[in-house]
Formats: sequence, structure tokens, C-alpha cells
Amino acid sequence: MPNEEFDLHVELDLANDSRNKLALFEEIVKKLSFRTGVKPEKIMEAMKIREAMSTTGFGNGLAIPHGEVEDLDSAHLFFFRLLHPVEWDSMDDDPAHQIFVILVPKEGDSTIHLKLLSRLAYNLMDKEYQRQINEVQDKEKMRELIMEMTKLAE
Repeated sequence: MPNEEFDLHVELDLANDSRNKLALFEEIVKKLSFRTGVKPEKIMEAMKIREAMSTTGFGNGLAIPHGEVEDLDSAHLFFFRLLHPVEWDSMDDDPAHQIFVILVPKEGDSTIHLKLLSRLAYNLMDKEYQRQINEVQDKEKMRELIMEMTKLAE
């Protein structure tokens, strides 16, 4: 899957007021809607449906909420580094402060979603990637790092 199959959006040091994931969803869904052109309600519904199945809290301060969104034209990956950690029911019970949101069209090829999610999750287990995600302060460098993490062999 070449990286051109999704749009990447990076926001470092988001000044969030939320302390739990659903409140954070309400905060960030406006940004997601603005970037995708999809109504906030449709994005919120997709994220809540997926989160109700099981937690997307990955552990080590990381979470990967994701969902299939009605009326979405292409796949999107958003990265948010939060100033305030959010309780997420993560596997290690630690709050999350590095959030990767994957949104894909409900209609169409779901393999992009699965490939992107699996590649991202695989690389997030790597301690060196975790360190870099925590330390990179430049938006463009973070974009390059995430693109490297999500690139798949063709």
C-alpha cells in the first residue's frame, strides 16, 4: 500500500480539556470533520461504534481509535499529541496522550483500513518508534516518521 492511499494530518501538543476518550472524541471530531468534509455526527458514530466493541487503547500512552465512516471519500490518518493524558481503558490501564485516528470510507475497499492499522500497530510496539513519537517536536519530522511507520512493501 503506497502512502498516497491516505491523507495524513499531524497536530502536536493539542491543548485538550478532555479527561476521557468520549469527551476527547467530541473535541477532535470537529477537526476531523473539517479535514474530511464529513458531518461530525457521522464521524462520531463510527468512532463510538468501534470503541464499544473493545478498547482501542494500545498501551504505553498510545491509542488507535478507528472507524469506517459514511460519506468519506478517502482514507485519513490523524495524529494528535495531547497536552493532557486521557483515560482510555488501555490494556496497561495507563492514560493515552498519543492518539492515531484512522478513518476510512464505509463504502469501498476495507483492506486499506486493515493494512494501515496492522502496520501502525506493529511499529508502535517498537521502543525506538515510541521514543521518537514522544520526543519529536517538529510537525514535518513527525509527518516523516509516521509515513515511515505506515509504509508497506509493494
